[in-house]
Amino acid sequence: MPKFTLESDIDVRTFHRPFHERQVIMESTSLDEIYHYLESYISNTKDVFTSFSRHTLCAREELEQLVGTEQPVAVNIVLGQFEDILYINKT
Repeated sequence: MPKFTLESDIDVRTFHRPFHERQVIMESTSLDEIYHYLESYISNTKDVFTSFSRHTLCAREELEQLVGTEQPVAVNIVLGQFEDILYINKT
């Protein structure tokens, strides 16, 4: 059974590239579970940073087509704080 990893390429504004490679933030055998996590992650960011957050999230129907393509499935930005670009890979 394939395993999917959700990876974060985060740029924290107060540091000079604190992570030099993507960080795995979730592993799952279900793309539905990963998509639900992404929705929660973005929602939590909006709750904390109400007026300064921006995001994009692909449609659920596009998720399978984006796995392993090096195209982001979501971008989560808190202006002046961080920019988090999220990818899904299959292992």
